[in-house]
Order: sequence, then C-alpha cells, then structure tokens
Amino acid sequence: MDSLAAGGSVIDPKAFRRVMGSFATGVAVVTTSRDGEQFGMTVNSLTSVSLEPLIVLICVVKGSRTGLAIRDRGRFAVNLLNSEQEEISRRFVSREQRSFRRQDASDNVWGVPLMEGALASLVCDVHLVQEIGDHDVVYGRVLHCDSSEGKPLLYWRGAYSALGDWAPVNP
Repeated sequence: MDSLAAGGSVIDPKAFRRVMGSFATGVAVVTTSRDGEQFGMTVNSLTSVSLEPLIVLICVVKGSRTGLAIRDRGRFAVNLLNSEQEEISRRFVSREQRSFRRQDASDNVWGVPLMEGALASLVCDVHLVQEIGDHDVVYGRVLHCDSSEGKPLLYWRGAYSALGDWAPVNP
C-alpha cells in the first residue's frame, strides 16, 4: 500500500528519507548473544516508552540476524555511543562487516555484550515484538542502565556529528 500525500499523490521514499534525516538522533549499537555468538547492529530508532514499568523500544530490520537473535534470546543491550565511537557505528551498520573485536564488548552478569566506552547502556528483556512494515518494533523491559560522562555521537542528514560546546539552558 502506497503512502499518499494530501492531494492523493504518492510520496517519494527518497523525499521521506530526506525529511526524516532532518531529525538529529543519537546513535546506538544494539547487541545480544545466542549460543555463544555475539550479534550487533547500529540503530538510531530508540525511544523511551514508559516509566512504570521501564520500557524502551528499538526498531530492527525484519529478518535481520541480530533481530532474530534478539527474539530467540529474549534479551538485548542498547549501547549509546559516544562521539569518539563513529568507527564502531560504521562497522555495525554494514551487513557485511558486523563483527566484534576483542576490545569492543565486556562480559557481564547480564550475559549480553556491553560496548566498552559507551556513553550509556541499557540491558533489556524482550517485552513485545510488533511487525510493522519492513521492521520489527522491539519493546524492551529495562533491567539495568548505566551512564558515563562524555558527548554523544549524533547522526543528522546522512552524516555523523558531535555536540560542540554545550551547556543546558536550564540546568
């Protein structure tokens, strides 16, 4: 089914992508493990859904290896990348090069890879998965979260970026 604009014309997917690219987002690598194998993919679709219970959602490509591993395992981590981790994001966005290096992730009591040096991390159990279009929307119940100092890696209009000198308006 095609999306229609107000006048009944079909919206060009490239135009839609360009418009959505105007929304600056943080960059995260979603990770899990299954049967001793680690899986990961770069995402920028991450939303806090609920505070009671603590629920976040991520969007993963339907049928992706990482998405299937998340469903099978029932647990995943969201690793919010810092401004110095662009290489990690690039590596995990490519279907051909999604591979962990020894220094990337640490072992932990949660049993899912947590990226070393990440700005923040969440460990979640799968709460619900909804298939929508060409993606799976995965809702995760947050079991653990942690953050550190630093600046986030951002993605805007097809390019990586970082915050310049920044101070909160109302600290």
